[in-house]
Amino acid sequence: MQAKWLILSALCIIISSTHLSNGQNCNLPQPAVFTVKNIRSCEATLKWSLVSGAAFYKVKFKKQGSTVWSQKTSTGLSTSYTFSGLDAASTYSFAVAAYCDSQNNSGFKTKNATTLTCEIPVVQAITFPASTTVDISWNGCPSSNNQIRYRRNNADQWTYKFTGNLQEAELTDLTANSTFMFQLSACPDTSGNWSQLDSFHVGTSARPNILLIILDDARFDSYSCNGGPSFFQTPNIDRIANEGVNFKNAFCVESFCIPSRGSIVTGLYPHKHGAVDNSSHIDPSLPTAATILDSAGYFTAWIGKYHMATVPQPGYDYWLASMVNTGTDEYNNLKYNCNGSVKRIYNHDTDILTDSTLSFLDRFGADSLFFLTLAYHAPHNPYIPQESFDGAYSGIAMPVPSDTSKFPVNYPSFLDQVGEENSISGSEVSGEYEKYFELLAGVDDGLGKIFQKLDDLNIMNNTCIIFTSDNGFILGEHGLFMKLLAYDASSRVPMFIRYPGHIADSTLITDQMALNVDIAPTILDLASIEGNYSFDGVSMLKLADHSATRTEMYYEFMKAQGISKVPYMRAVRTFNAKYIHYGCNSETNEFFDLDLDPHEDVNRIFDPAYADQIDSFKSKLDFYHDLFEDTEEPDIACSLLNPTFPDTQWRSPDDEEFPALSDGFMIYPNPASDQFIIAFSDNSSEKEMLIRITDMDGSVVQEQRTEVENGSNVISVTVSDKMVSGAYVVSLITGKTFHSSPLLVSK
Repeated sequence: MQAKWLILSALCIIISSTHLSNGQNCNLPQPAVFTVKNIRSCEATLKWSLVSGAAFYKVKFKKQGSTVWSQKTSTGLSTSYTFSGLDAASTYSFAVAAYCDSQNNSGFKTKNATTLTCEIPVVQAITFPASTTVDISWNGCPSSNNQIRYRRNNADQWTYKFTGNLQEAELTDLTANSTFMFQLSACPDTSGNWSQLDSFHVGTSARPNILLIILDDARFDSYSCNGGPSFFQTPNIDRIANEGVNFKNAFCVESFCIPSRGSIVTGLYPHKHGAVDNSSHIDPSLPTAATILDSAGYFTAWIGKYHMATVPQPGYDYWLASMVNTGTDEYNNLKYNCNGSVKRIYNHDTDILTDSTLSFLDRFGADSLFFLTLAYHAPHNPYIPQESFDGAYSGIAMPVPSDTSKFPVNYPSFLDQVGEENSISGSEVSGEYEKYFELLAGVDDGLGKIFQKLDDLNIMNNTCIIFTSDNGFILGEHGLFMKLLAYDASSRVPMFIRYPGHIADSTLITDQMALNVDIAPTILDLASIEGNYSFDGVSMLKLADHSATRTEMYYEFMKAQGISKVPYMRAVRTFNAKYIHYGCNSETNEFFDLDLDPHEDVNRIFDPAYADQIDSFKSKLDFYHDLFEDTEEPDIACSLLNPTFPDTQWRSPDDEEFPALSDGFMIYPNPASDQFIIAFSDNSSEKEMLIRITDMDGSVVQEQRTEVENGSNVISVTVSDKMVSGAYVVSLITGKTFHSSPLLVSK
């Protein structure tokens, strides 16, 4: 398009020039608007308005007192140009002219500007080559007056270090376990010419403060930095990712509140830490990130939803736990356990947790090396946003998924029995999403206040911030409104880490998988704590620098108490595919090709084209089962996949729609209610066959004998009154032939 525009512009110039005599000057005006912007001590940018008919522009400059202009420089059709390499505190004349295609110009228009005496440097990086040494580098215009000054936090006396032309400094022999303030200058006269206060912390190994932020049921795809909807902006959450690392493939190892939180604090899978459902607790003998850091000199605190308990837990010096799961409004005027005392606080939970964090930082942030977990209840449903955000997205089109209809075929039958509380119609999704985003907006606003407080205390850059959610949430996909499952909407989580000087800005990790069991070992790595804690996870700092590798993950669900419709499950996910195994009494598993089907719409478990790949994933599942010492046995609680033909009303199929036989045997319809047909091929000489139906304990519930013909046979069977709804096995037996297949009865 630009090339076409240039051609047309040139054509216009050629046409207009035919009206001029040879050698006649062009009649282009000078730019109407002409300014010098972005003046620094070494640079200045000249900007001007577009001149109609100009073929190109040229610029030049000269220093005041000189009679010689620089060589003219063409800018093409660009209406701005940055002059670099200028001298500080000097006045220059900058000029621009619009040129015709004939090389004639409108005459140069000139403007004077004076460069700055000096420029305040900007910090580029802070690194720690040794336990009491820090290297600081910065950017700015060249200067021979670079210097840094630094002091311990709350001390009065500065130490100065002059670096001349160098834009870097090494500070050595610093006091261990101390926070230092510093400022930079590049000016001959430093009075009023220092950079804003910044900080770093020197520990036994230059340990940072650690702020772990955990949301509740927050999906991975809601934030601007993760491709969230355009109407929903999360600048403060984005800041963590944009100024640090964003793990694009991050997952919880079990999508359930207490099991996931247990994995976050222990670094272990639920079957190891013991909190396998929402009524259990982690093994009290296990170390947690808090107990380990508390013994290593950190001031430890929990603010928000712990969920595994409300009373103060071992390892925490400060405790404020919200008391939720009341069955009523879980956002407004809740009770909280504050260091062992229960009191009701009147306000919205998001505001209370934000304000409590601000108070904690005011009291402990400047002088203590802290590990603080801030666990918002938001955006857990029922969605009740703060009053200031209620209705903020009313009338805006929500990101309703395209697959809100239930799975049509080949899906686990328990999904039909999860209850109304875990189901949602397509028409309801938009309203739920609206309130979900309003809750998230309140969290982002609160984090903005917390980050400002960290800046005010000059500890923002010495605080490592980790942002995640306990699990995801299925909000409309396949008509579901729940977690627990191994589908991505349920198990995938945001995972962002900001730690300046150690993690580069805008680091995207797409070739590694991060898990919630990685959070505890990451925290210990940040605190420079070594030891064999037998974590199931690894430090995400090692995943970020690729000194450790993970390209697939193991998922579990323990069949939690009170969730009887959801069975035991185990799954393996790679970047390209996912295999889910359910603890059921027949083939009830799922296999998704994530390259072709990223929304997990089509179960390919029976597709022969994937047979070898599925066998490979079954082997992977066995491998991880052994690797993680997963000795839990399946609790048989569900039946076979709802088959390809979901119609439960019996009718005799037309010849054209009668499905092809698989293995010479099929049952239709399946599930069945009153009647079903058995179709099979038999090439034996036997004339009589026994049809036997057994329940899942092997007890015979129905038998009938029938005559068969050589070739194709279709036999009608009436479901007996003894057969209640449930799973059965239908067997066909002759002297030489045996067929067997599961049957689901739905009355």
